[in-house]
Amino acid sequence: RCRLEVASPRPKITDPALYKDVWAGIGPLLVASTPAASVFFGTKSFVTASLKNQLGPEYRQLITVLSVAGALVPCWLIKTPSEVLKTRRQ
Repeated sequence: RCRLEVASPRPKITDPALYKDVWAGIGPLLVASTPAASVFFGTKSFVTASLKNQLGPEYRQLITVLSVAGALVPCWLIKTPSEVLKTRRQ
């Protein structure tokens, strides 16, 4: 629920208490998401280059779809454990 719904009595949008700890939790997010994004884009670039050599540039859309699909698997392997921990802490 958002902070406006939870608070009683309902605060004004300019109330500084609404913005307290807005950045809380950004550390674990960055720790988990940065390596996952790096692995995703690195894997996508590698698979794209490999498929272009094998299939040729005329299959550009298929190469993109296969590259993204191949890059999502290692990304999920990195990101899923951190998402589980984040959910359990809530």
